[in-house]
Amino acid sequence: MKRLEMNVRGRVQGVFYRDTVCGIADEIGVVGYVKNLPDGSVEIVAEGENALIDEFAERVQIKKCQISVNESDIRFSKATGEFSKFELKW
Repeated sequence: MKRLEMNVRGRVQGVFYRDTVCGIADEIGVVGYVKNLPDGSVEIVAEGENALIDEFAERVQIKKCQISVNESDIRFSKATGEFSKFELKW
């Protein structure tokens, strides 16, 4: 099991990016959360099987329609098991 901690910047607030990330997480089957940060970036924390987390990390690098991820800081570590679902945090 693997943990992804990611901070993304670009056009990612006010364009349904968090909803899109939640849909991807549900489709792939990872758990964790996504939330907007005051500086205009978005924080994503996800846990799951190694291959699923790798796929998730790629798929959330969205550049289509109104969403445009320009930069991302990605950190991987061992999963903590603290999540039971993927949720959108406010």
